[in-house]
Amino acid sequence: MTDKVKEGDWRWFSGEQSKYFNWGNAQPDNFNNNEHYACIRVDGGWNDVNDGQLYRSILEIPLYLQPSTTSKKVALLSPMDSSTCFYQNTQLVWETDAEANKYTLQIALDKQFTAPLITTTLSTNSYVVPDSIRTEFARYFWRVRGTKDTTYLTEWSDTRSISNTKWVKSNINNNYYATTPEMNWNQAQNYAKSIGANLATIRSTREVQWIDTTFNNGNFWIGFNDKKQEGKWEWVSGDTSSFTNWSNGQPDNWATIEHVAEIWSNGQRWNDADETARKVGLIELPSSAIQALESTSLFEPQKNATEVVPMVNFRWSKTNSNPMFELQYSTSPQFTNPVSIITPLTEKMVPCELNTTYHWKVRTINCFDVGTWSETFNFTTRQFPVSVIENPKGGIVAELYPNPTSGEFAVQFAKPFETVTVKLVSLQGVEVYKQSFANVVSLPVDAKKIANGTYTLVLQTEEGTFTTQIVILK
Repeated sequence: MTDKVKEGDWRWFSGEQSKYFNWGNAQPDNFNNNEHYACIRVDGGWNDVNDGQLYRSILEIPLYLQPSTTSKKVALLSPMDSSTCFYQNTQLVWETDAEANKYTLQIALDKQFTAPLITTTLSTNSYVVPDSIRTEFARYFWRVRGTKDTTYLTEWSDTRSISNTKWVKSNINNNYYATTPEMNWNQAQNYAKSIGANLATIRSTREVQWIDTTFNNGNFWIGFNDKKQEGKWEWVSGDTSSFTNWSNGQPDNWATIEHVAEIWSNGQRWNDADETARKVGLIELPSSAIQALESTSLFEPQKNATEVVPMVNFRWSKTNSNPMFELQYSTSPQFTNPVSIITPLTEKMVPCELNTTYHWKVRTINCFDVGTWSETFNFTTRQFPVSVIENPKGGIVAELYPNPTSGEFAVQFAKPFETVTVKLVSLQGVEVYKQSFANVVSLPVDAKKIANGTYTLVLQTEEGTFTTQIVILK
């Protein structure tokens, strides 16, 4: 266990998320500001120590899954690689594998996954990253592999990175700007390059004024430098702008070590400075680097549909720009007080009121901009035959509708379950359908490929197994 990454944030090297601690009295105390590793004392309590102390070690060997016998990989879907949109409730999504029944996900601060922040096993193809690990400016890496029972079905996916950067769009040139933590000039430029940007180029007095107003008259690194040839100043972005805004008497190359430019907070004039000094960097991402957001087409519920089950499954088309989507639906054609949902997926199941007409639309969004709304569709819900699944100990576990069904039905639970496995079993005892879900209150079941007949619906949850009969009649 270590808090080497962040003081006081103790984590297991294995990536497990256990919150059990057994610190001894007054521990951990980070003596001399140099104790970032845990040991067990002779009294059984834990103590924090530095990495130069010598102790015997206790090793834990987990029950490893068998190695994969294939070279196939799970395809990551969202967010896109090098995304800077790591905001609250960010959802990681990947393609499902037809044979996998679980997925292993890892998140780390380094591309080698030396000490993962998270290693978790999931039964679904998505994961909402806990806000507790999200830190501004930090860059995170994530990957996924598919498993089945005790075997890895796939190799690790390609690795993607994601970071949390707050961009501001300029109304002068439509480019996007952000700041870095305090670091030297080269570190600031490398940080900018890692997310597709550069230290800022300034091309006019209007840009100077906008930066001054937007970033509160700050002191920042910019991309101007004469590192290649003394006195020949150029922009690290490659921009050929000849605009300058030097302060009086600058650049002076004091002590012959000043080869990069900074903005002075005193009137936003520029000064040449030592590149090893630590300052906040002002970074710029050109609007041309942002992929244009495309519009999407609505699929279901279809326009003017009149017999829609109240557990509505909204579906719309994918786009090449791989953005997030915003779904809005409302009982008002003008979308007065709409319900708005952000998701990286192209479908979303939502409970709606019975016998009610709704209007819905979707648009693409990212951390820079929003796309245009799709066409608006309307639909009307109606009551369908409902079966109640009861708990033998008392109370209702879930409602099932419609029953009979033409092949698609929904299960609405009375409360959330962490894991649910849904099965359909024929009267002859043959299992014809099985799928697992995580963290569900409601779920859709697509049984259109199953033959007409009467089946037993089996719901396996952490509180027990519950059954009822369902009729498929196409």
